[in-house]
Amino acid sequence: MGKSINEELTGPEAYQRRLPELMALSSKEVAAVNVDAFRASSLVANARDNLIGYREQLIRLYTFNIRLFDELEEYALAFYHAHLLCELASSRPTQSAAVAEAKKMRRLLLDDARALVRRKSISPSQLKDIRSHPGCLHLASDLRSLVGILRPVWEDAGRPHQTQNDLARALTLAEELLQLMQDQSTQSSKVAEAFDMKARAFTLMNRAYKEVRAGIAFLRRDVGDADKLVPSLCARRTSKKRKKQREAGVLKTDGAPETDAANSNSEPVIAKRAEVSTFGPFES
Repeated sequence: MGKSINEELTGPEAYQRRLPELMALSSKEVAAVNVDAFRASSLVANARDNLIGYREQLIRLYTFNIRLFDELEEYALAFYHAHLLCELASSRPTQSAAVAEAKKMRRLLLDDARALVRRKSISPSQLKDIRSHPGCLHLASDLRSLVGILRPVWEDAGRPHQTQNDLARALTLAEELLQLMQDQSTQSSKVAEAFDMKARAFTLMNRAYKEVRAGIAFLRRDVGDADKLVPSLCARRTSKKRKKQREAGVLKTDGAPETDAANSNSEPVIAKRAEVSTFGPFES
């Protein structure tokens, strides 16, 4: 059995060590993440231990970069840590208490304003822009407008000090809502950055793992068991899709070889005596 991922001990360190490599990738090189993060990172992290007996043979392959094999676990840990950072960034904070209080304050002040309309102390047209629309921006704007409408009337009428405090609190809530909007905008930027870094970490891990798979495929070409030794990261996903296609009658079930053209984005399963790509790690 290989070692399991222990993100708390090595994930952040692995991520920091790989950060220069992550940032060096161009946007065109970054691949979409199409795997389950925990399963894929665990599989890759364990691969080095499971294949340690083939290391000397891999070294003898022409131009094979043994560093990719030696650092598989680190790539996997960096990817999984990037995944956790992405989860953390995209988690939605609980709605601010200021929003609930601001809605309550808007209802209170709007009721007071409508009472003044009935008494003909203010014009109905002054309330035409207060629509109680959802959203922090509308809520903040309504509070400011209501304060502007009520303050002159209440000051002339000598309303109690407590009522004047309501207006001051309404303005404070409006400022808090605008700050909340700014924080949410910043949060959106952080989420986008986290998703980008996760995709970059996946790209590096996937590249290294594919090269190791190609090397093992060559070494085991006469046995045809490379896919068992180094499973495809997309194998489980492909299998589920094939099952659905078979049930729908898309795939052949009469013993003829099954094709996977419908899943062209998935990494192909290595067959017996699979040809090694001309872009493989040991071609001149």
